Amino acid sequence: MNGDGRTDIITPKGWFEAPADPRREAWTFHQDFDLGATGFIYVLDVNRDGAPDLLTSLAHDYGIFWMEHEKTSGKWTKHMIDNAWSQSHALTLANLAGDGRPAFVAGKRLYAHDHDPGAQEPLGLYWYEYVQNGPKRDWIRHIIDYGGSAGGGMQIPVVDLDGDGDLDIVVPGKSGVYLFENLTRTKAR
Repeated sequence: MNGDGRTDIITPKGWFEAPADPRREAWTFHQDFDLGATGFIYVLDVNRDGAPDLLTSLAHDYGIFWMEHEKTSGKWTKHMIDNAWSQSHALTLANLAGDGRPAFVAGKRLYAHDHDPGAQEPLGLYWYEYVQNGPKRDWIRHIIDYGGSAGGGMQIPVVDLDGDGDLDIVVPGKSGVYLFENLTRTKAR
């Protein structure tokens, strides 16, 4: 997180800075943010300014967002990506377009809790593409599946299952296990 090359630990309430000797020295806690009840938390330089940003979602509410870490001030700023659906427990970073830009797959979990906001709403599975045009930054949501019985569970494996050179998506969850084959490339014969 601070560029010292050590592996720090990220939590929803801040981060632990790894000491030179993590087994014998104290870890320093930095309560720089409060992300809420998140799913997976990824550290990546979303806006390519040289500072580590965070990408995460709310597991029991509406919202997928990224936290911009402003390099000069150290301040964290929340940027909402999508708050149209709830209960995104898992995000998986994946280069689905093959262009090297940040992208991720996420889906609504079936009844993370039946009392969570949006629990009764339709399931969906989506991938998000990051687009930066000068100073303007956008995430474009692409629908993989909506309104069926597939949604995002606790993990969303993204891997080339059939060996054809593109990434396929597997979504295991309370409603079953689903495979979404990526058909953007033709199998080599």
